[in-house]
Amino acid sequence: MRPRRGVLALSGYGLRIAVERGHLTITDGAGRFRRHGRFSRVAPQLKRLIIHATSGTVSLDALSWLEAIGAHVVQLDHDGHLVAVTATCRLDDARLRRAQALALTSGVALELSRELIAAKIAGQADALDAIPNSAPIAKALRDALPHVQQARTLDRVRYVEARAAYAYWHAWESVELRFPSKHVGRIPKHWRTFGERRSPLTDSARKGVTPLNAILNYCYGIAGAEARIAVLAAGCDPGLGILHADRAGRDSLAYDVLEPVRPYVDAFVLRLAREHTFSSDDFFETNQGVCRLMPPIAHRLSETASQWAKLLHPIASRVARRFERAGAAGNVSSDSAHEAEVRHVRLPPILSSVRQKPPLSKTSGSTRGRRCRRCGAAFQKKTGVYCAACIATLPAMASAYARTALRRRQREDSGAGPSEETRALMGDARSQRAAAIREWEAKHPAIPAAHVFATEIFPTLANLRAPDVRAATGLCRSYCGRILRGQYIPHPMHWDAIRALSRDGSRSIAKK
Repeated sequence: MRPRRGVLALSGYGLRIAVERGHLTITDGAGRFRRHGRFSRVAPQLKRLIIHATSGTVSLDALSWLEAIGAHVVQLDHDGHLVAVTATCRLDDARLRRAQALALTSGVALELSRELIAAKIAGQADALDAIPNSAPIAKALRDALPHVQQARTLDRVRYVEARAAYAYWHAWESVELRFPSKHVGRIPKHWRTFGERRSPLTDSARKGVTPLNAILNYCYGIAGAEARIAVLAAGCDPGLGILHADRAGRDSLAYDVLEPVRPYVDAFVLRLAREHTFSSDDFFETNQGVCRLMPPIAHRLSETASQWAKLLHPIASRVARRFERAGAAGNVSSDSAHEAEVRHVRLPPILSSVRQKPPLSKTSGSTRGRRCRRCGAAFQKKTGVYCAACIATLPAMASAYARTALRRRQREDSGAGPSEETRALMGDARSQRAAAIREWEAKHPAIPAAHVFATEIFPTLANLRAPDVRAATGLCRSYCGRILRGQYIPHPMHWDAIRALSRDGSRSIAKK
């Protein structure tokens, strides 16, 4: 058992970390495959102890021993989620924390958010150079940088970042992992590519169902732990964020500081996918379908902690200095100076897949207090349950919504069901639709990907109505309404008709 780059990764069951005769003793592994290590204070060569397990013991003597040599303990669960970090705040300055708490009203939060997110989007555009056929999305990301740098509210920064992320992860969908030919028959088919960033199990990035998503989550967990350590070392409170909303148990400022480093993590994962040949034993699928990492690949990823620490500490120090300068200058102003937003500037078309509506007037009805069903953000809309940023993600989750709705209807079914005549009509309609789809797919072997509709066609549907789409496609009115709201993506056989309809609608508006 020997640390690499100052990092020692532990996994297995029944871990034991204790102190015996002044030496740190560590035991990990499972069954017959147990590892034992002993470390001295004289030459510990130990900076991080990363535990990828949920059972075991750590003695108080061991924690004191590690604190004395400046080493930190990081625990991650099996999904890469950060459980605990033993780092403590070494710079205790109440004035710095007060300036940090007032950053939202002093304007420092907006300035830092613009810098951090601009650096993130620029890094994402550079990372896409390693993915074939992603040049249009990379260009769109670079074109979005002025919109971040000129944003006058935090909501605008979040909006542009969400649109950029939506396009960015679509470019990842075709990234492949290499497995030996003899292992291909042992792995699920969806393991071979990245797939969607959002997991169908959680409607978020957590609990990834593909190996690349699991690797990303684990690396983000390692980098998130280093971000917390860096923020504490700089004397800031990791829970008082500037861009991420306050939430119980979340290190919002640590995740803010992590944003510009995420593209470096992504580039590392892309390089690993391109150069490394994985084994079927590197991953494990649980009964729920979650893909988890197994040793030794998890140990290898843990060794990147020092790499992320070198990038994060300068960013955390720079953020702390900005807080400190704002506090010394007493620069506290009202949010009203930042409420006016630049509305005439439009995002690149590939990122603008959300239909914009003018804000409601104060006398237009009792809409105060409405919040997005998914993210909880407040918004002013007469109808609807999702904010603009979340509506943009709905096309990517169309299949997940369909499965959820089907299961809900099956659970709520009272058993009566439709009549035999209705069943026959429904069966005939489904058969005709399936035949039309088969005929169309036979004439069009290359079926376009779903993100083409989300990024090229959906942004042009703002002025269409459900009856118009129904007349052009023959689909039912309720389904057409869901298409216009971004909940469903129609079959590619209808895309040409919808595209032509949107062009005709644009021409009629231009004439008016």
